[in-house]
Amino acid sequence: MYRNTIIDYEGRAYEVFWTSQFAHHVCQNLYAGDALHDLDHEAVTRALAEYDYVQEFPNARAVFLSRYQGRIYEIHVHLERGSAKRPGRCTVKSCYRSNKQQYIQLFT
Repeated sequence: MYRNTIIDYEGRAYEVFWTSQFAHHVCQNLYAGDALHDLDHEAVTRALAEYDYVQEFPNARAVFLSRYQGRIYEIHVHLERGSAKRPGRCTVKSCYRSNKQQYIQLFT
């Protein structure tokens, strides 16, 4: 049986989770040939597990920044805390190669 990837963020475990809407969004961008959207679902999950920096926003939104294959990616997620018996949920919304200067400067 396949198990979802578990990431650790701020001492808490989060299970990487995909909804069909956002999984379809990532697929559409990948197969549209957009150079900034060049990761498939498995690569997005690996990049998320290897994150370098996280910027949090209100309403449980966050951007995980990851240097993956020599490039900087923004992985936009929604975080839900878990309980003592169950990990939280990290719902992936989008992922793309970053072109924002404030994020690129973090890695230089």
